[in-house]
Amino acid sequence: MCFDLFWRDIRYAIRNFSKNPVFVATAVITLALGIGANTAVFTVVRAVLLKPLEFQDPDALVFLSVDNPKRNSRLNEHFSRAEFELMMAGAKSFTDVGVGVTGSMSP
Repeated sequence: MCFDLFWRDIRYAIRNFSKNPVFVATAVITLALGIGANTAVFTVVRAVLLKPLEFQDPDALVFLSVDNPKRNSRLNEHFSRAEFELMMAGAKSFTDVGVGVTGSMSP
């Protein structure tokens, strides 16, 4: 009985949709864009915020920055390549080093 009502509703919907194909196309495109945008945003949020770092011991990560007493600032300062190589040559407590650069490294 319920199955017959379901198929009757489906046939009724198809008949009404065939009378107004512009509405159906608009609804389908709107749903597709909404689902696509939701998927894209969730993918970025998952990759940036929810997925854990791919390191064996993420609590042991450290961030090194340049302290410039002349400018009394630690922001937007970069290591030169020579400073970085000198620091890594003397460092004995790091197992591995990665570098991230927002601009260009000076020679």
